[in-house]
Amino acid sequence: MDKHSDSTVVGPSLVPKLKILRGDGQGTEYTLKFKTRIGRETDNTIVLNDPKISRYHCQVTFEDGQWMATDLGSANGTLLDGMPLAVPQPLGHGSQLTLGDTVLAFVDPMDASELPIDPRATIIGGKLPPRKVSPPAKKSSVPVWLGRAAMVLGLIAVIVLLLKLRGTPGEKIAATTPAPAVKPTIDLIRTTPVNKALVLKYEDDFSDSNSGWDDAFGQSFTKQYGNNQYHIEITTSNLVVWGLANRNAGDFEMEVEATSELPESGITYGIIFRYVDANNYYRFDVADDGFFLLTKFQNGVWETLVDWTASDAITKGQATNVLKVSAFGDKITVYANGQELATVVDDTFTDGNFGFFTSTFEGEHSWVSFDNLKLWAPESAQVALIPTPTPTVPALPTTPPVKTEEDRLPTDTPTPAETPATEATVEPADVTPITTTETLTGSVTAITATLVAPTPLPDFVTHDQPLARGTSRLAGKIIFPVYDAARGTYDIFRANTDGSDRELLFADASQPAANNAGDIIAFRSWKADERGLISQKIGATDKWIFEPFFESASPAFSPNDDFFIFHSRAGRNTPALYRTVGTERDVLRRQSNPIEGEMPAFTPDARVVYRGCLNNACGIVRTNLDGGDPLLLTDNANDTAPAVSPDGKTVAFMSDREGDWDVFTIGIDGQNLRQLTTGNGSDGLPVWSPDGNTLAFVSNRDGEWAIWAMSPGGDNERQLFKLNGSIDGIVQVDTAHSFGWLEEHIVWTK
Repeated sequence: MDKHSDSTVVGPSLVPKLKILRGDGQGTEYTLKFKTRIGRETDNTIVLNDPKISRYHCQVTFEDGQWMATDLGSANGTLLDGMPLAVPQPLGHGSQLTLGDTVLAFVDPMDASELPIDPRATIIGGKLPPRKVSPPAKKSSVPVWLGRAAMVLGLIAVIVLLLKLRGTPGEKIAATTPAPAVKPTIDLIRTTPVNKALVLKYEDDFSDSNSGWDDAFGQSFTKQYGNNQYHIEITTSNLVVWGLANRNAGDFEMEVEATSELPESGITYGIIFRYVDANNYYRFDVADDGFFLLTKFQNGVWETLVDWTASDAITKGQATNVLKVSAFGDKITVYANGQELATVVDDTFTDGNFGFFTSTFEGEHSWVSFDNLKLWAPESAQVALIPTPTPTVPALPTTPPVKTEEDRLPTDTPTPAETPATEATVEPADVTPITTTETLTGSVTAITATLVAPTPLPDFVTHDQPLARGTSRLAGKIIFPVYDAARGTYDIFRANTDGSDRELLFADASQPAANNAGDIIAFRSWKADERGLISQKIGATDKWIFEPFFESASPAFSPNDDFFIFHSRAGRNTPALYRTVGTERDVLRRQSNPIEGEMPAFTPDARVVYRGCLNNACGIVRTNLDGGDPLLLTDNANDTAPAVSPDGKTVAFMSDREGDWDVFTIGIDGQNLRQLTTGNGSDGLPVWSPDGNTLAFVSNRDGEWAIWAMSPGGDNERQLFKLNGSIDGIVQVDTAHSFGWLEEHIVWTK
């Protein structure tokens, strides 16, 4: 028996490796497996901390004797030797894979004929000289060790010949490969504060990913360290995301390099300072078109300190700007690239946290990196660590989609920037208008759908932000109910469309409606000694209880403000429609039978739309006031809360026909059904602006109820203001006739 048969031969590994030539962890080598997946997620074989890399970016596999590289549908793509990796391609010794700002080299110990790999030869774009790719392995009866020995001898001969013909390896690489990209130097950055009496109290170049700023990942935002910078990225419109140092500062000068990484428009970025909480702080914005803004967010309401102003000091577009804030007592000064932009006096906040942010308005993709943060303060001042830092949101667990049993490879979930949302449109054939005048035989039943309560946004993400440049506050006022859980009842409030000048109109009341002038409100009173439907002028004490029955609800003014319509369950199990006639009331009828339905609204020509049934089909119904010419506009029993556009052509309503509550529209003729909202959570109670150019609705998509707005086509969804409470609740004084938000209204007056 061979005495060496049980021995283990130890030597250098012949398994290929990937070596980082550029990016975080430069010089690190990873031994390849038969299937090596690369990306940001922690369950990849190789995890790379580069914000431009997708969660599951690319993979290297050993197939039919060759090492192959495959892009996994990444957002920014993969380059192989400077060329896009559109289809799987073989790798050879020295092949370079470029993922975002990271470059990896394929190192094959079996291929000694190739030149050594020089990290200086990395590329981000452009094409490298073609690399030698080894042919697929073939089966052979020759022992492996003998074949390798022969290969080594042959390779030595080739190397000697190459050295004679090509000179040294370094000379060849320098001659054929472009130099690596170098980050431009910012000449305007100050290394000393404007106030010479200050000392450097805090700085961060973000080379240490444990320096205290949080990594956070959500469906439409990312915050993370990468390539010695701190990155914030947003992939949806009308959103703000910020990162905080989690340190408290009072009087200070703060400076940071902020780089817009994308050539997108409609974004801003800048510095948040004297941050008390998510509803109280100062904010310094720089826009990608050379404008700046200084605002204050106090108790959830924006106040402009310096309106949008153009400055030649701001570098436009995809560029780096050095931003500085000087805050001493009530004097606040902002700078860009060493030039003073504006000074204001405001003493609302005297100290707090600090950090930076980026935001989108109508644009859908913002990506800003921050670097070389410095903060100076008086020598006696303390920049104290805040005990409770900004909560960190862990990366969401993902389950890779299964392709085959042999190839279980995940792909990126498309972001709004990667896959633009399309409007969900149902063809008119899906809705069958019914023009018969036969007696109603269906029965309106109570809606029992579950209210969707999504996960709230983290504290560092919000839809609250000042108006984008070139826009103004929407005209008019919005009247809305808010449920007070402590008291078990509703109150009615009125506010400007941005939430400012909020005022309590009526306590223990809900379901508001308004006359054309907006100064008289009809509502449902929940007072124990004054229940029913009431009409009252704002600010007056006189009132008219035009419907004393507590089973009655959902009042609406006629187009000429000369009578009311409402629904009532008085004397019956299912609701029916009623109108006032002088001081009396009368049920609406069709062929002598009461019209059963609820949530009525008027068209401008005094027809009525409501939730009801015709011929055993239920949905949104349009009818004349006398019951004639009925038309079933929609065919889902849970379609409700109709609102007619000022021109009388379109009906907006809410429905859970797609699984959760969303806003839809349909023509007054029953044609062109469209779904306008598709977001997470519950959207509903639509109302038209007086000019018909905007639709407002309520939504809890961020985990708390707010008033939102959008165009009549569903574009440009944005939050107007938070309700500071829920719109859904059961009134404890009358639980039998309280149906929560499904019988509520919001009103938009002039």
